[in-house]
Amino acid sequence: SANRYWKRFSVTTKLHATNAVEYHDQVAGAWEANYQHNTFHVRLHVLASLLPEIQGQKWLEAGCGTGTISRFLAERGAHVTAVDASQEMLRAAAPFTNVEYLDRDVQDTHFPNSSFDGIVCSSVLEYVEDPSKVLSEFKRILNPGGLLMVSVPVSAWQVRIPLWSVYWLTRPFRHKRWFTYLDHSKHS
Repeated sequence: SANRYWKRFSVTTKLHATNAVEYHDQVAGAWEANYQHNTFHVRLHVLASLLPEIQGQKWLEAGCGTGTISRFLAERGAHVTAVDASQEMLRAAAPFTNVEYLDRDVQDTHFPNSSFDGIVCSSVLEYVEDPSKVLSEFKRILNPGGLLMVSVPVSAWQVRIPLWSVYWLTRPFRHKRWFTYLDHSKHS
């Protein structure tokens, strides 16, 4: 039903997060369940349709959350370094062969130049202060000829206006608000 569809986007938190990392710390325990719903699971289908052969390659998942996409890449033979600034997301990440989870900021990863054959960054750039700084960092750590796959929220008004309308209408409900990620999402 429509109510069940919209409920998936409602997040109940005990505290109001002051930044995107705190927000993701708060939702980490339920994050993996998002991939059971088509709104998240479709990311894996799109990635599979775009992904070349990656067997034996070194990949970075920047902003890995609980590591769903990292494990997806490792299942296809990549050696994956998965980074996230949310320690709670990393704690909730399932261990997996050929996936290494690290607490790192995507804006300054501290990896050597040309470290990766590919980088996936799914729904992360909207939360950072300066996306161009992150993209410059990706360019630095990506091998020449490497592949960068980035997704950000749709900016089309047909999508954004309904989201923002529901967000603002439910704001007075405090802990029962919908689309709380919009508190911290800056870019589309």
